[in-house]
Amino acid sequence: MLEIEGMIVRYGEVTALRSVSLDVARGEVVTVLGANGAGKSSMLNAIAGLVPAAAGRIAMGGDDITGLRAEARQRRGLALVPEGRRVFTRLSIEENLIMGGFHCTRAEMHSRRDEVYELFPVLRERRRGFAGFLSGGEQQMLAIGRALMSRPSVLLLDEPSAGLSPIAIKGVYAALREYIERTGATILLVEQDSHQALRVASRGYVLELGEIKLSGTSEELRSEERVRDLYLGQGATDGGGVLSV
Repeated sequence: MLEIEGMIVRYGEVTALRSVSLDVARGEVVTVLGANGAGKSSMLNAIAGLVPAAAGRIAMGGDDITGLRAEARQRRGLALVPEGRRVFTRLSIEENLIMGGFHCTRAEMHSRRDEVYELFPVLRERRRGFAGFLSGGEQQMLAIGRALMSRPSVLLLDEPSAGLSPIAIKGVYAALREYIERTGATILLVEQDSHQALRVASRGYVLELGEIKLSGTSEELRSEERVRDLYLGQGATDGGGVLSV
């Protein structure tokens, strides 16, 4: 469904991504793990068309979208939930959702809004209130709901747990799992909370200093000593997964 081949992203003299290639099949949840500065957000922003790629190819459903602007990519079914949520704090919850479905018909707007409210009941309860008055976890739910208003074919999630309390993270991921079970969603998830990411993803990649260093199933990544030490905080244990390097 989503294919990235040889993606390079540069900011002036700094190279953020070095020939990154990955793929996400239809109905698959894939995670990209990595520390701060690894290039994870740069990768998602380049896929979404928010920053230019110096080289590489991006395809969705077999169609090359490399040359398309961000809005055109969204119309093709690509939606990004950005790091830091970036909700419109001076607009109401309902107005934020309307912004996410700007190209919907009125009937589509109502039905999709109701689907979001069913997934995140707290948003329905507070739909007339300003988004700026929501907690961090509620704002993250709103950011996800806003992206879902476009009913994306591929959902890009950038650090959905960042800055949230453990209780809020649990709530956000419970809703994500429900959405995945309901819809068979195709998701590329960037996350520092490796425990949560590997619970919802079937497969993953490890990005270090702009390069893919490891890839494998979630179970393989959990059992890989290097991943445990750097991202799961468990230290070395017996066994090891079969990973591509």
